[in-house]
Amino acid sequence: MVDDPSHIIVTEAEFGRWLTTAEPGAVRQYHDGFLILDVAKGSTRLSSEERKMLIAVARLAWLANEQRIVHLVQRRLSSGRFAYLAIIRRTKAPQRVRHDIETYERRRLADTHPLILGSWE
Repeated sequence: MVDDPSHIIVTEAEFGRWLTTAEPGAVRQYHDGFLILDVAKGSTRLSSEERKMLIAVARLAWLANEQRIVHLVQRRLSSGRFAYLAIIRRTKAPQRVRHDIETYERRRLADTHPLILGSWE
């Protein structure tokens, strides 16, 4: 049996603020569960609104990884349950991170960002 405590740990806004203020080496858990299942329609215990919130956080985490702001790692907690962690890299200047996040926000609001997670909606 799979332990399923899936729930929203952090909002997109909270995660974005953390990305712009966290020191190198800081760690933030952004999900507890099985991400690929928790963002898929019909295979999650999350409500539609919670699923959309999780997709937004996962997109931002992926973007931060692509921009080399964070490392994304997972820690297995139990069968089918993982802690999804973002670790701030040591190479990005805070002002550059802030610029990257602001650019992401503008694109997200314009709905023009071509991120891989967009297909999960």
